[in-house]
Amino acid sequence: MPLGIKQNNNLLCLTLDVWQDLVFLNEQAYPAGYFAANIMNQDQATLQALIHYGGAISKEAEALLDADRDTFARLLPQVRSDVSALLDVLWTYPPFCFLDKSGELEVLDQYC
Repeated sequence: MPLGIKQNNNLLCLTLDVWQDLVFLNEQAYPAGYFAANIMNQDQATLQALIHYGGAISKEAEALLDADRDTFARLLPQVRSDVSALLDVLWTYPPFCFLDKSGELEVLDQYC
């Protein structure tokens, strides 16, 4: 069986097959380090956005864990907004840009 097939990839579970200095995703071969280089070689504003939204989501997740039902309902729209903003940044990078954005947004709608 060729590498990179039957990889049920989505935002929460991403599989990359690695073999002989190649990375395989969705039946495509990429050089080793391709995905890391793309995410690491970004401008300062993009990196700050990733840190900002990722940090905000982390703090919001902690608040949701301790929240009562009313507080949880009040916090959820902000969490969804921050997750959407983070996804907008991530979807510009491989391998995330290869995912089905509309399908991932449907999953987000189910959770938030």
